[in-house]
Amino acid sequence: MKLITMKDVAEKAGVSVTTVSRVLNNRGSISEKTRKKVFRTIEELNYHPNEMARSLMTKKTHIIGLIVPAVDHPYFSMVVDAVESLCASSNYKLLLCTSHNSSEKELKLSAMLRANKVDGVIIYSQKEDPSPYMDYELPVVVVDKTLPGIPSVLSDNYQGGSLAAKALIESGSKHPIIFGFESRKNSISERRIAGFRDECIRNGIEYREYIIDNELSINTDFKKLDFLGCDFDDHFIKMLDMYPDTDGIFTTNEILASKILLKLEKIGRSVPDDVQIIGYDGTILSELMDLTVVSQPTLQICSTVLEILFKRMENKIVPSSTIMPVSVIKRGSTK
Repeated sequence: MKLITMKDVAEKAGVSVTTVSRVLNNRGSISEKTRKKVFRTIEELNYHPNEMARSLMTKKTHIIGLIVPAVDHPYFSMVVDAVESLCASSNYKLLLCTSHNSSEKELKLSAMLRANKVDGVIIYSQKEDPSPYMDYELPVVVVDKTLPGIPSVLSDNYQGGSLAAKALIESGSKHPIIFGFESRKNSISERRIAGFRDECIRNGIEYREYIIDNELSINTDFKKLDFLGCDFDDHFIKMLDMYPDTDGIFTTNEILASKILLKLEKIGRSVPDDVQIIGYDGTILSELMDLTVVSQPTLQICSTVLEILFKRMENKIVPSSTIMPVSVIKRGSTK
């Protein structure tokens, strides 16, 4: 069987080899009519470009690396789906890696991606030190964290905490509390906590928190809420014993919010009549559980990340940090 070449495609489509190349690489000014004709011919001839040869010629692999803490977490599953779709629409492939919340593994994975000549890397980073990435020749963008010298994109976590407190207070909560298993080293959690605290103070509401300080976050270890000696049931009941008049709870992720909703129903506390609940993220889980959440603009975040990464790949100047606004989606767990 004859191997179909780019020249064969060009001859059948009635265009030049250069035009076929530009269509395949999404470059140059090509009319939509010509573009459709070339793709139709490619499909008819069952032509498959020689990716290795093209990489050697252009010094590009058209592969983007993505490092996330987990792939079986609802939020990161949504991230992976969004990034993959956006990459595909720009004729890039996605190489997915999981760090399992380990900064050491993150470094090994980023080195592997670098060795495999990916064109750029997106990292949901666990590191606080940017130095390992400063000498990288390939473009890197970090998400949900700011690292000096590395472009970053993150949602407005302070605004998220503030909006959660405001929503609870406006719905009639007089004694709201923030409850969670968080790492005090996690800047995301700290900003959400600070936003919640400051909004309570601005409204003359006593600020309350019940935060179990952990190196790991439920955001990356959601399958088990009892880890590192942190038993959810024990801590939640202890919190209610300490603050029996609690009538509003904010958690910094919707997985824990779902657990709280089920626990309150089990002990006979009505949601939202007795206790209102607000979670964080905005995935399919919050829809299924009918949870009010602070929703992150995940698709817009991923789109912005890739836009910045592509600019970095072209050696263009990009902002050091981009912060995306969040919003509250009201459902049945608040009044």
